[in-house]
Amino acid sequence: MGFDTYESASSQNYAQSGRRLSKQTWAILGKIREVDDFLGNTTDARQTLRESHPEVMFAALNGGRPMTHTKKTADGFKERLALLSDLFDDSESVVSKVRARYLKREVADDDILDALILATGAERCVRLGIRTLPTESEMDTHGLRMEMVYV
Repeated sequence: MGFDTYESASSQNYAQSGRRLSKQTWAILGKIREVDDFLGNTTDARQTLRESHPEVMFAALNGGRPMTHTKKTADGFKERLALLSDLFDDSESVVSKVRARYLKREVADDDILDALILATGAERCVRLGIRTLPTESEMDTHGLRMEMVYV
């Protein structure tokens, strides 16, 4: 079901779930649809391409504990960067290089850290194996897994 405007999509989401659709979600719906179409047409990729979430990965790699500070704060940035630096020696260098190349309005600091934790977590998942949320994955009507992976 497609919607032409954020307002109509958000209203429908509210009617279905009691929550408005975030503008961030609206902005990436096209990309989500592309990935769903790709996975729907490329069954081999379903075992390789998996979904995760940065905060799930941060918590998993933080000894199973959520981060103390929210990611949009200076303390949250420092906390996440410190964890990343323990896991990946070049974390600060990568952040500096991205920050030098892109303006903050193009790429937010927390988005850089989110990308790094997902890349670091993916590498660890390959080496150490994955865990999923929920533990037993369900399939959607298209045969795609409904899960988040983490290490």
